[in-house]
Order: sequence, then C-alpha cells, then structure tokens
Amino acid sequence: MRQRSRPYLFSNSLAPAIVAASIKVLEMVEAGAELRDRLWANARQFREQMSARDLRWQARITPSSR
Repeated sequence: MRQRSRPYLFSNSLAPAIVAASIKVLEMVEAGAELRDRLWANARQFREQMSARDLRWQARITPSSR
C-alpha cells in the first residue's frame, strides 16, 4: 500500500529495522578478518591442547570448515 500511494510514489523509505540490520552486517564484514583470525587461533590452540593430552580425533580442515 505504501509503495502505491501517490505521496509515497517517489519517496519510498527503508524500514528502520532494515537499516539497522544493514549497518550491523557492514560492521560484521569490517570486523570479519579479526573474527576469522580469532577463530583459527582458537582452533589451533584446541588442536595443540588435544595433542598435548594424547587425545585423538579425526578432524580435517575442509573447505566447509575453513
């Protein structure tokens, strides 16, 4: 209804929730490298601790986990 009303025909605004979500996504993209680096550091530490305790697991680095 809003897009078809004459007063709003050329002035469609975005909903505040869409704007807020878009801003949050952009913040996450900017911080993406930092988050990925932290994830890989945590995974490396986990593998080292498992090996130090002679615990075995079958974990592989695959494209879906990279």
